[in-house]
Amino acid sequence: MKAKTFILICLLVPCLMCEAACVNGKTKEPRFPIVDSIVYVTLGRTVTDILLSPSKVNCYLLKGKSEVAKEDVEVEPHYVRDSLLANLSNKEIGILQFVLVFDKDCYKDDSVKVKSPYMPRYEFEFVKKNAVVHVIISLQDYTWTVMYDGKEFAHFNFANKEVVEKFCKMYFNPNE
Repeated sequence: MKAKTFILICLLVPCLMCEAACVNGKTKEPRFPIVDSIVYVTLGRTVTDILLSPSKVNCYLLKGKSEVAKEDVEVEPHYVRDSLLANLSNKEIGILQFVLVFDKDCYKDDSVKVKSPYMPRYEFEFVKKNAVVHVIISLQDYTWTVMYDGKEFAHFNFANKEVVEKFCKMYFNPNE
């Protein structure tokens, strides 16, 4: 009985100390909290539900085109799908959600604007039943765009540039 009590105390004391430190403002807020309320307020319930629980996610490489042919799928003006790069696994979907959707810093307006052009490179197509949300990533100006119903729904800078860039290049285009 004493061993169980000792283990319980050893587990509870650090938890209480951590909680007390957070309450007193001595520690920072965690970097990646799951902030459903921020996501729901910013993106709305429908878009958030699709992003959080898709049935599948496809990744496409985008390329610029001055004239768009009828058979091309135009994602943004003068940007069309070049090729299907991958059908993401559940683990890859989780990483993408963790880096973009769940990071509260990805929803802040940045006061410093990058002087690189907006060039969408990757499209992640989140599909849930008949609804589709497109997340378009531009590595040049570090932005991600959410498109729903054929319209741009939101446009933000992503907070962790290195991780997003490594994710895109490692999984989908390692020769670049």
